[in-house]
Amino acid sequence: MAGRVLEKRVGLYVFGLAKEHHRKYAKDMFLATFTDRFAPIMFNFDEEDKLRILERRSERKNPKHKLPKVELPLKDVCVYVKVPSGLYAEVNRLAMLLDSEKAMSFVRAQTHIVNFVKANADLNGRKSVVEDDLKLFKLVLPLYFGARSGSVDVKVREAILECSMNGKRVAGREVKDRVTAETGCSEREVQRVLSRLREENVVNFLKVSGGRRYDFKYWL
Repeated sequence: MAGRVLEKRVGLYVFGLAKEHHRKYAKDMFLATFTDRFAPIMFNFDEEDKLRILERRSERKNPKHKLPKVELPLKDVCVYVKVPSGLYAEVNRLAMLLDSEKAMSFVRAQTHIVNFVKANADLNGRKSVVEDDLKLFKLVLPLYFGARSGSVDVKVREAILECSMNGKRVAGREVKDRVTAETGCSEREVQRVLSRLREENVVNFLKVSGGRRYDFKYWL
């Protein structure tokens, strides 16, 4: 994109930045209001994830391997998305949380969250932000604080997000089976994470019958 100027565009992009480059350029990025428009997420990979990434990179060195092409959702005209006043209390609470955790200043955090939820609303064809846009932000919130890829919390959130992106609801039983298999943790640990997500209103959920026991289904 060198030499190209983008104006009046709305989109969501992910750029990787190595640790050594982050140390070198992070201060300039923050001073230049970089975080008003970009999410400064931190992700610590487990050894298994690192090996899996290296294996994928090795596959891509095969000349027959074709890289996926992703068409960016650039807009030709300026897009206006409304944020209902009733949602600002939660936006402000999250902004204060980012500030208290030193992720970014409270003012910049508010701007960043508003841009995030507006972008998600637009990508879903809506002219107004809804509560589910905020729930998506809350679901990925640990990434702003340096999430560990193999943690139970991250794996539970991944399972719900992946199913939601495919337009599906996922049962708590499915989440437990998947996460316990991936991490070797106990079902009780997964249940604690699911309970916290329900209590903090991070995801949508519905209580469903399961014989003498009951379960929940989760989605965004």
